[in-house]
Amino acid sequence: DRGVPAAAPAGKGSGAVNDAGADWYTSGMRKVALPRRDDPGPPPPLPETTVEGLRFPGSMDGTYELNYVLTQTPGKLKPKDLKEAIRKQREFRSSQKAEQAA
Repeated sequence: DRGVPAAAPAGKGSGAVNDAGADWYTSGMRKVALPRRDDPGPPPPLPETTVEGLRFPGSMDGTYELNYVLTQTPGKLKPKDLKEAIRKQREFRSSQKAEQAA
């Protein structure tokens, strides 16, 4: 009488603001798992190239790679390669000494 609206519908599925209609509707739905693709993982790293005695990494994505190129001296070996070259040289010298002694 006084301008008060009639009570709104309530209950499951009624569409009222605080009802659980979506839960009620989706509870009856069958959940289907979508097929999954196999993850190929990250792409393989690009090979390092040498131009005029300077080594360039396969990707120049960050500041590390850029600094690596800028701080090089042509013909100078990396520490890992230097160790390998020294090891090979020592083996060669020891084989030469063995040949001379025999």
